[in-house]
Order: sequence, then structure tokens, then C-alpha cells
Amino acid sequence: MKRHSKFLTLFLALAMLMAFTLPMTVSAVGENGSITINSPGRLVLDKDDFFAYKLFDVNVTTKGSGSTTSFEFFYIPTAEVKAFLKAVKADTSLDLGDYGVTTDPTGGPAAETAAALEFLAYLQAGPSEDDLIELAKVLIAKVSSLSDSGTASLVDEKNVKISGLDYGYYLVTAQGLYVDPDNANHTEPDREHEDKVISRGILCNVPGVKPGDPDELEDDVTVNLKADAPMIDKEVWNHGTDDPGTSAPGSSTGGAKWDSWTDVNVGDTVYFKHTTSVPDMKGYDSYTFIVHDLMSKGLTFDPSSVVIKIGSTTLSGNVSTPAGTQFTVSPATKQAVADDTEITITFHDFIDWKAQKDAVIEITYAAELNKLAVIGAGAPGNFNEVQLEYSNNPHDTNEKTKTPWHRVRVYTFDLKIFKFTGKMEDGTLGVDYFALPGAEFNLTADGASSPMKFRKLVSGDVGYGTYDYIVDDSGSPTLVSAADGYIRIKGLDAGLYELEETVAPPGGFVAGFKTTIEIKHTLSSGGKGTGNSTLEVEGTPVSPQQVNVENNAGGQLPGTGGIGTYIFYGVGIAMAILLTAAFIIYRRRKTLGALDAA
Repeated sequence: MKRHSKFLTLFLALAMLMAFTLPMTVSAVGENGSITINSPGRLVLDKDDFFAYKLFDVNVTTKGSGSTTSFEFFYIPTAEVKAFLKAVKADTSLDLGDYGVTTDPTGGPAAETAAALEFLAYLQAGPSEDDLIELAKVLIAKVSSLSDSGTASLVDEKNVKISGLDYGYYLVTAQGLYVDPDNANHTEPDREHEDKVISRGILCNVPGVKPGDPDELEDDVTVNLKADAPMIDKEVWNHGTDDPGTSAPGSSTGGAKWDSWTDVNVGDTVYFKHTTSVPDMKGYDSYTFIVHDLMSKGLTFDPSSVVIKIGSTTLSGNVSTPAGTQFTVSPATKQAVADDTEITITFHDFIDWKAQKDAVIEITYAAELNKLAVIGAGAPGNFNEVQLEYSNNPHDTNEKTKTPWHRVRVYTFDLKIFKFTGKMEDGTLGVDYFALPGAEFNLTADGASSPMKFRKLVSGDVGYGTYDYIVDDSGSPTLVSAADGYIRIKGLDAGLYELEETVAPPGGFVAGFKTTIEIKHTLSSGGKGTGNSTLEVEGTPVSPQQVNVENNAGGQLPGTGGIGTYIFYGVGIAMAILLTAAFIIYRRRKTLGALDAA
């Protein structure tokens, strides 16, 4: 009896309160209200994903007129709200007190109504945004007790309109959202995130007070989507004329910059950068944030080089166990060169960054271009691509999705030098030529003070193909033409070089030969997997792309039976004639002297 009286007293008190606020004018319940959901940012919408659930009927009261007009809203709980409160009561993990309800809604019709009015009073008191987010989450979890209203239609890819709504207080849910496939921040624009992103619940009135004009109501209420889908961007340090080993990546010295591609020598260090941001994590109790990186076998990942910054804060991590760290990297050590490397960077307790929404996350690390590098400017190059795995449902933190892969490429090239003797016309060898082994050369990069160094490949080397040399700073600057006259070099950066013949091949003469040749290797067409490279020798493009070095012969050696024999014969005859003449003169003088003596 006491219990019944308590409910009745509360019910009557609330009823009197509402009666006290009744206006001079009461509008009829509208039937043409609508809610337009706007998608900011990169998300595109699908009308089939949006639903509106009415929690309260509403009458709008108008007081005054003109500039003194004001509005009050008179709410009537629906049967669905009463059923929702009963479902909350039945769930031992939930507390009705969190929603301002002290009455047991299962105590009969009067108690049911009293609990609904307490819930209404809680809402009218203006809960915080976080409390409303939590409320919407529970409402969605109990959505089976609600029925959707209105008809959803797609205005455009960024706006969905739910029309045909009675005046009321609504919970709007978006069951999924696609990521914009035309987002300019990734290089494979035809791909979407693996799964849709689930929106937080949206609570709104229909009609609503017009923004910026409190004296006017609007039947079409516009709200912003409550969801975020992070993207991740990947870049590689394109050194230009700069040396990233001596100047910090990110500077603009010498035309260097972060780009979608670069070209380097085998053995060089390549620098990579991921850029993303802290997403909107409102409504989440925990949040998965994992970076997946796939590196082709021509690149050797250095885990110790990983540096992560969120805003101006450098994170601690890069160890094999998560205790006391903010991220971990796998693999934790350099791997043997054999196949593509799968890299995982896992953020721990990422939800702790919730208050830093939109703060820039920058991940940098290094890798070495190794002996398995793919040669040439076309696809796939030596690729490195990234994908972000993240939480996509605030109502179920076990659900996750992934961004599209974002790829960058690293290029390197080869160089063929052919030493020969014979004729060449228009860059083509004639029929009367043969290769010259044993010629020695140096190759110097433009601006360098000393020749490059190379390692001579031997039969035991694996992964080099048919090449004779590979770029190696611990090697020798001397390149020697093989038995077929060729020098085949793997792993050269595009650029300008000077080739110098330092030692002639056996049987060849350097005298009078131009000892240096200018070589220019150029990467064209953007370097995104569809490009080409051009080799110029002394300013002239050559095809096939090799440097042909013609031997320059000296004078002819003497031979028997030739003109030299006649020269010797002529000298001998002349000497015989001179000797005979001298003898005759000598005898004549001697005879004359004897006669004079007598």
C-alpha cells in the first residue's frame, strides 16, 4: 500500500509539474518532420544503414510572438521507452540510477510511467555529451525493443535524409559507413576500407530550434555524423641531390623531400614515414590501433630505427615485450634476406590519447636496399606499403576494420659497359668487331671526389642474376671487362656519372683515346610504377641501354716481306755504292802520291 501511494504521489507530482508548464498555445503533433545526417570528412553514406527510433512523442508549446517568442517541448514517453527501461532493469550489468531512474519499471503500469517520467527528467536536466553517448550505446544494445520510423533516402554521398517523422525525440543509428574511395591521401583510390565504420548513436529533437535564430523552429533537423575513420599516408625520402645520411630527412636541402618514390644505390639506407592522426574515440572504452607494413624482399627493415611521435611527444617502445611501453615492433630484429617482410607496429592503451583528437601521429624508420633489389623503373619496383587496423564499432570494441594499402616504391638500376674493337654506326655494332676483355674502368658519380666502389660477384653469390659487380662501399673502384667484353653492374642510383678507362685491354692502345665518357641515367614519368628510364651517353640517348666503349688502335708493328724489306735493301745498296766510290778515290790518291815521289 505504501509502495503504491509513493508511486501515485510521484506520478501526480510530475503530472502537476507538466500541467503547470502548459502554454497558452499548443501545436498539433507534426507528421512532416525529417532528420538530415551530414557526413563531414572522408565518409560516404548508404541510406540503407540509417534508422530513426522514436523515444518520446512531443508537443511544442509557443509563448509570445515576434522577438519574444519562446518554445517549450512537452514529451510523452512511448511504450518502447518503457520496454527499454524494463530491459535495463533486467540486465544486472546496468544500473537504472545512471539514467535518473529510481522507480522499478516492472512494478505495474503506474510504476512503469513514473520510471519513464524520471528518465525524461534526466534528459531534460542536460546530461553531459559522454553520458548521452553512453546512453545511446545502451539504447542501441537494446534496440530490439524499439521500432524504426520514417523513410531514409540518399540526398548525395555525404547526406542521408530520414523523412516522414512525427514530432518526437529520436535516437538515430548508422549501421555502417563507407570510406570515400576518392580520398587523395592514398595512391590506390579504387579501394575502400575492409568494413564499414559504425556511428555513435545520435539523439535529436524533431522539430528543433533553428541554429542562429532561437525565435524559429525547423522541421528538417540537420545533425553531423558521429563517427571517424582514420587514414594513413606513407612516404619515402626522395633525396634529390641531398644525402639523407648527413642531413635530417624532412629538410628541403638540395631538392630533397618526402615523396611517393625514390631511387638509390644498392646498400643505401632508405627512409620511410607514415602519417596518420588520433581519431575521434568518443564512445569507445578501448581502441585498437595497429600499423601493418609489408616490405618487399629487396629492402631490409631495421626495427631499431622506428621512432613514433604523437604531436610533440616521442613514444617509448620498440622492444619485444609491452610492459612499460607505448608500442611494440615485430620483427624486433633484422631478418635474413629471403622474402617479403611483414612488419607490425602495435600501440598499447591507445585509448589514453582520446583527448588528443586530431593530433598528428608520425612514424619513421629506415631500411637498406639489398642485393635482391628489383631493377628498373616499372612496376612493382621495390615496394613498401602500409595498412592501418583500427576499431570501427563503439558498441563492440572487438570489431575492427582496415584501411586500403598505401604503397611507395624504391627504384634502382643496372649499367652495362661493353669494350670492343671494330666499327659502330648509329650506335649499332658492325660485323667486323670483337670483344676486348681486361680493360679497366672507374665510375664516378657527379660531384663526388673519388670513384665509386664495387664488389666483384663470384659463382657462390646468390640473388644477383647475371651481374658481374654490385655497388659496395667496402669494395674496389676497379671494374674489369669480362671475357665477353662486358661489365654488368647492379644497383645504381639514377643520375649523372663519368666513366673513365684507366687501363687498356691487352692488345689495345690508349694513346689518343678520350679517356672519359659522360653517362646520364634519368627516371621519368613520376616513378609510380609506370615510369621509364633513359640512358644518355655524351648527351645522346642509347638503345639498348648500354655504354659501348670502342678501342682506339695505335701504329702498325713491322712485318717481313713488306715495305720494310725494301727500305733495308735500299739502304744497303746506297752504302755499297758509297764504299766503292771511297775505295776508288783512295786508290787513285795513293797512285798519284807514288808518282810524285819518283
